[in-house]
Amino acid sequence: MPSYRARSADLRVMLWIAARLTLVVAVVQLRVAEAHHSNAQFRLDEVVRFAATVTAYEWKNPHVFVQVETTDDNGEPVALQVEGDGTSVLVPLGWSRDSLEVGDRVWIEANPARSASRPSVLGRAITKQDGTILFPNPEFIRTASPAATDAATGLNGVWLPRHEDFFTYMRSAPSWSLTELGQQYLDAYDGSQNVQAECVSVSSPAIMVYMVHTELEVLEDRVIMKSDWMNVERVIYTDGRTHPEHGDRTPQGHTIGHWEGDALVMDTRLFSAHPGGLVIGVPSGLQKHLRERLTLQADGKALRYEFVLEDPEYLLEPVTGSAIWHYRPELEPAANECDLEAAQRYLKESE
Repeated sequence: MPSYRARSADLRVMLWIAARLTLVVAVVQLRVAEAHHSNAQFRLDEVVRFAATVTAYEWKNPHVFVQVETTDDNGEPVALQVEGDGTSVLVPLGWSRDSLEVGDRVWIEANPARSASRPSVLGRAITKQDGTILFPNPEFIRTASPAATDAATGLNGVWLPRHEDFFTYMRSAPSWSLTELGQQYLDAYDGSQNVQAECVSVSSPAIMVYMVHTELEVLEDRVIMKSDWMNVERVIYTDGRTHPEHGDRTPQGHTIGHWEGDALVMDTRLFSAHPGGLVIGVPSGLQKHLRERLTLQADGKALRYEFVLEDPEYLLEPVTGSAIWHYRPELEPAANECDLEAAQRYLKESE
C-alpha cells in the first residue's frame, strides 16, 4: 500500500477543513462485520488520510464506488477505488447521485487494502471542499441515527431502522448457542460465501433491521412491507388464516399476524433453506421459525421491533433481539436494482 501525499496547495486546503471540523478518529481493531462481504479485504485497524480528485462516481447497489486519483511520496499519480455501501443505505445518510462530481477535490479517510496489489480502500469519510462530510459506510458514521420529527398514528408509512441496531444484530452470531453444524459454518465464513454477491437478499429477521427505506402499508386483511434493500417484500396476513400445510417455501417464509392494540404480532414459517438465513455466515434450515412484534411507540415517532428466532438445525437455543425504527415519511427510496458486477467486484479484486 503506497503512502499518500496531496499536492501542496490542495493539501493545505484539506488540512484547513480537517482542522475546522476537529475530527479525531480513534483507530480500534474491529471484528469484520458479516454484513459487509468485502471488509475482510481491508485493514480495519489502520486508517489512511489523503487528498484526491474524483475521476468517476458509480451510483450502484449493493456498493457505491468512487474512483479517485492521488499522488504517492514521489509525486507520481495513484489511481484508487473508494468502496462504499449501496445506494439504498446511503440515501438515508444524505447521499444522492449528485453528491459527487468528476473533478471534485476531496479529503479521504479510509482503511487500506490488505494486499498491496489491490487498488482499493474502504471509505470511512469523504470531506468536500465546502466542509460537507459524506460517510460511505454507516458503521463509521460519527453520529446516531436521526430521530423522527413527524409523528405517525399507526404503522402506515416510511420507517428507517437504526444503523446501530443493524450492526448489533449482524455481529451477534459469535454469542449465539450454535449447533456443531452452525458453528462450523460460522468458523468457515470468510466473505466469499455471502449470497448477496449473487444479488440474493438476506432473510428475516436480518432484513428487518437493514438501515434502508422500509414502507409499511396496512390493509384490511394484510400488511405489506417493502424494503429498499434488493426489493424485498413481505406480506403479513391478518385475516385469521393459518399457515398452509404444504405451502411454497420462500426466503422470507409465510407470515400470519394479528393485532394487539397498536402492536402487530407476527408468526413466520415455511422458510426455504438459505445460505445466510439466520445471519450472513450462518445458514437456516426448513425448521426455521420466527416470531416478531412491531409496536408503535407512545410519541408516534418510532416503532419497536422485537423477534424470537428458532432453527434447531443451527441453533441450540432461540435468539432474541430488538431494534428501533424511526418514522421518516420524507425519505424516498433509492430504488436501484442490485448490480451483479458491483456485487461481485470485490471477489474479482481479491483473487
